Amino acid sequence: MKIIRNSFTQDDMKRSLRTCFRDGKRLVMEDTSIHTKFVSLCQSRSMSFQEDTIEKVYEIILRKMIHSRFAVVFRRWKEEHCQKHDMALRQNLKAGVDNKKRKLTKQQSPQQPDESILCQTFIALLLW
Repeated sequence: MKIIRNSFTQDDMKRSLRTCFRDGKRLVMEDTSIHTKFVSLCQSRSMSFQEDTIEKVYEIILRKMIHSRFAVVFRRWKEEHCQKHDMALRQNLKAGVDNKKRKLTKQQSPQQPDESILCQTFIALLLW
């Protein structure tokens, strides 16, 4: 667990936010000490599994461990850096959309009939 904990920190996020997840995951997945410990545990006398089964389970468990640990670090980073704004990490989404496009979609949408007209039409249909 120390290897996973040390492979991804908030300092890594400060250095390279775009590639920090991928780099940390690669460091852990390529570490042979975790793999050898896991394989030796699975091939002990109490548990004897086939080699391909061990590899599949190793990949699944290690990915889950990585994601759970990285999520904790990311949550802490987000609390420190993103709660200052109401629209954390989303502020550029609506700003990037052209206003003309939004205006055109509003103009092209058909007008909704007035609610009183709908009620009158419904009552007329019921009475008919």
